Amino acid sequence: MKSAPAENLWRPSLLPLWLSIGFLWLLHWLSLPLQAALGNAVGWVLAMKPGRRRRIVATNLALCFPEASRATRRRWLRQTFQTSMRAVLEHGVLWWASE
Repeated sequence: MKSAPAENLWRPSLLPLWLSIGFLWLLHWLSLPLQAALGNAVGWVLAMKPGRRRRIVATNLALCFPEASRATRRRWLRQTFQTSMRAVLEHGVLWWASE
């Protein structure tokens, strides 16, 4: 596989990506409990937001666990988004923290 020339990495269409990486770099300085709290908060917001991902997770949970109550599946959906956001934020520590 051929590597992309460096000038292609700075094109305007990649600006959101670079801003996200910069934001992740800033957040890696926070303590893990603060990152966890922030990840839980962002995950909670994303779990409440109607959208394609939420529908997919809700459908998968309903198909895999039909015996679980609706409230339980909603809790699992929220926890899925929270855990995913915590993992995203903790990747900053994995990438940039010292050994």
